[in-house]
Amino acid sequence: MQVLAVHYHLKPGGVTRILENTARANRAAGEPIDFAVLTGPPAKNDIIGRCACIPELAYTTEDSAAVDGDCLYQALMRGARDLFGSLPDIWHIHNHSLGKNSGMAGAVRRLIGDGRKVLLQMHDFAEDGRPENYKLIQDNLESLEDLYPLADQVSYAVINGRDFRFLDEAGFPNNHLHFLPNPVADPGPLNSDSGLEDFLPCRELFLYPVRALRRKNLGECLLLNMAHPEAAVASTLGPSNPAYQTQFERWKAFSSELGLDVHLGIAQENDFAFEAIVSRADAVISTSIAEGFGLGFIEPWLFGKPLIGRDIPDITQDFKDAGINLDHMYRSIPVPLDLVPQAEQLKVKAKAAVVDAYNAYQTPIYYGAEEEAWTAMTQDDCIDFGRLDEAYQELLLKQLAADDSASFFDTVRSAFFGQTISPERSEQNAQVGRDVFSEAGFFNNLLSIYQSLSKRTIDRVLDHIPPRAVLASFLKPERLNLLRT
Repeated sequence: MQVLAVHYHLKPGGVTRILENTARANRAAGEPIDFAVLTGPPAKNDIIGRCACIPELAYTTEDSAAVDGDCLYQALMRGARDLFGSLPDIWHIHNHSLGKNSGMAGAVRRLIGDGRKVLLQMHDFAEDGRPENYKLIQDNLESLEDLYPLADQVSYAVINGRDFRFLDEAGFPNNHLHFLPNPVADPGPLNSDSGLEDFLPCRELFLYPVRALRRKNLGECLLLNMAHPEAAVASTLGPSNPAYQTQFERWKAFSSELGLDVHLGIAQENDFAFEAIVSRADAVISTSIAEGFGLGFIEPWLFGKPLIGRDIPDITQDFKDAGINLDHMYRSIPVPLDLVPQAEQLKVKAKAAVVDAYNAYQTPIYYGAEEEAWTAMTQDDCIDFGRLDEAYQELLLKQLAADDSASFFDTVRSAFFGQTISPERSEQNAQVGRDVFSEAGFFNNLLSIYQSLSKRTIDRVLDHIPPRAVLASFLKPERLNLLRT
C-alpha cells in the first residue's frame, strides 16, 4: 500500500514528530506500507527519509502570493508522481482545514472529487480561536460548504477526545471519524550537564519545557516563583512566531524588575542541551490553558520527573481514561476580584472580547452571550488567573509584589504542591505512557485506518458537513479566555 503524507513543512513540531514516528514505526514493522512525505520547504529529514518539496505547500503569508486550489492540486499530482512514479493508494493530509495555505482546502476538495482515497487528520482547527485563518479559507474556497467533504473515499482523524466529540456532534458519521492519539517516544536515560549546576547552583528547579506561545500562560510561571521564591523557574524556548517576541521579552524584563528567579528561554539563550536541562529539573510544570494532543502531560513521567501545574480536563480526560493519574493538578487559580486592579474595566474587556470573537467569524451573537462568558470566567467573586490576558496578569503581579498577599500565595502553593506525588504514582503514569501511547500502538491504529480506507468504494457525488456546525462547537462564550483573543 502506497501512502503519501502531506504537510506544509518539516520544521520541529507536533506534526513533524508524528511523521517521524510513522516512518520509524513503519521500518520497525518491516515496512508494511510504502511511505513518503510531500511538504513545503525544507524537505530534508533523515528520520522520515523519502520526501519531496513543492513550494506551493508553504504557508500563505502577507508577503507571499496566494495559491489557488487548482494550482496546488496540480503541484500535489506532480509531487506524488515524482515520489512514487504514479499516484498513491492513500493520501494522508494533515491540517487541511487550518487555514495556513490558501489553496489546501480547494485542492483537497478536488482530490476527493476525483475519487482519491484521503485521510484528513486535524491537529488544530481554524475554528478554535484563529479567525484570521478561517477568513483565509473563506476568501479562497469557492464555497465554504466544501471545507469538510463527505464521501466513501474520505475519512477524518482527530488527536483528542474533545475534538472527536465536537465533530461527532457536528454530524460526522462514526464510520468516517477516527480517534488517533499521538504516540509518545520513550526518551530513555537522561544525560546531565555540569554547566547547569554552575548556572543554577543548589537551587530547586521547576522546568517548563515548551516553546513560548500565548496559550502557554508564562505569567503563571512568574506567579509560581513569587509564591515559592525558594526555587528557580525556567522555560526552555522562546517564540518562533515574531508576533509574540515583544511580549516574551516583556515577561523577561518584568521578571527581572520584580527580582524573580525566573529564566525564560534558558535552552536557546545558554545553549544547554534539552535533556540536560530536564535532568537538572526537580519537577516539570505546565501552566498551559489550551493544548492539542497534550504531550506535556505524558512526557515528564517518561523522563522520570513529576509533573505539577494546571490541568486541562478537555484534553487530559483521554489520559485519565487510559490510567494516568493527574488528580494532583489544579484546574484554576482563583483570584478574588477585589485583588484584581481595574476589575470593572476587566469585565468590560471580557464582554467586548466575546462580541469581537463572534464578529471575527462573521457569526451573529445571541442575547446573553456576553454575560455567559463573564459568568464562566468568574466563580464565587473570583477569576481564574489563567483567564487573564498578559496586561492584567502583569498588573496583578505588580500589585501582589507590593502588597501583603500571604493568603493568596497560600492558594497558589496549595494549587501547585497541595498533594504529594508518590514514586508509585510517577512510575504508574510512566508505564501507562509507554504501554498506551507507544509508537507501535499508534502505528497499528493508523495502519488499520489505512486498510479500512483502502477497501472503500468511490463516490463521485460528494456530500459535506455544514462548516458552521463545526464552528458552533468551538465558538462558545463559556470557552472565552483572554489569552486566546
